[in-house]
Amino acid sequence: MSNIYHDNEQRTSKRGADEPDRFERGDNAHQLLDGNDNMSLGNRLEKVEKKEREEEEEQQNPVDPTKAAMDQGNEPSRGAKIDKEIMEEEQEYLERKGKA
Repeated sequence: MSNIYHDNEQRTSKRGADEPDRFERGDNAHQLLDGNDNMSLGNRLEKVEKKEREEEEEQQNPVDPTKAAMDQGNEPSRGAKIDKEIMEEEQEYLERKGKA
């Protein structure tokens, strides 16, 4: 009966168990231009380089709407399949026009 609490308050887990990895914190965890931020220059440089790499990859490889489901071994949703068809049709149209 030690699991029953008499003060009717929720008990939370210990704080250290759910801490995010060093460079996987939220986007707004550190402000790059904040003078009071204690993030080291090396960490700032690595974060900027990582962001640039992600932007380059995104520009080179358009997002496949079915990728998320396929990565997890699931069948893509109907909407994702339709989105993929639309993207392919638009790409074919642009190629016929000579713009892509």
